[in-house]
Amino acid sequence: MENISLPKRLFYRYLGVMYWLIHWTDVQKVLEVRLGTVIRWFSLAVPILGWIQGWHLAGMILALLFILWIQFSYWRGRRSGYFRFVGETADPFSSAEITPMQKNKHIPVCATGIFSLKDWEENVVFRPAEYWQVPLGDHAIKVEHAPGRFLYQFISADLMQDMQKGWLLFGSRPNRAISVTFLSIWGPEFSDENFSLGGNSRKKAMEKVRKIYLSFEEDEHEVSVWNNLLFDARRVRSVQV
Repeated sequence: MENISLPKRLFYRYLGVMYWLIHWTDVQKVLEVRLGTVIRWFSLAVPILGWIQGWHLAGMILALLFILWIQFSYWRGRRSGYFRFVGETADPFSSAEITPMQKNKHIPVCATGIFSLKDWEENVVFRPAEYWQVPLGDHAIKVEHAPGRFLYQFISADLMQDMQKGWLLFGSRPNRAISVTFLSIWGPEFSDENFSLGGNSRKKAMEKVRKIYLSFEEDEHEVSVWNNLLFDARRVRSVQV
């Protein structure tokens, strides 16, 4: 982020804090009601309170601006999935020779994006996870969405579309991250159930475009995962050419 202007870095830091706060208030509950919903209701009550107490025009304008800020922040946070990715512009396929990591070597990461089981999927944000590559070639990510419960994504090099380094805005500071875009055949719509209850064959689901983000506590872990994904993507590209 050193090459980004100071005003933009301050704005990115603000976004990261806001995304974290909105996500936190949306997962916390008060009497079975999301805290974020309570905050939005409260913002709507502020100008009513001001009108009852006879606030001056300036105070009412500030109250209305407060409503707009709260409502827009929650709308943008939820619409974006509670995070934003700022990518670098460098072409990943133009770098020097790289060495892949060992198969089945597990690397701790923080995962963001859609992760699934065969009958369920969830959008997770900055959750503890593990990355590894199975001997047959697929790249696997296992993310803990609840204590002792996991969701997964599997990335085939043949279906990988794009990779990018950058920063994930979530929390008080930008986090180094890798973005991976791929075609997925994993999730509820790809269930092994090929027939409906009426006996009619179901239409086979097409691959779905997915984009996930992997963040790291250690620089060496980022380098290992990036090089491993890039090595496999280059291998497939060289065969296709």
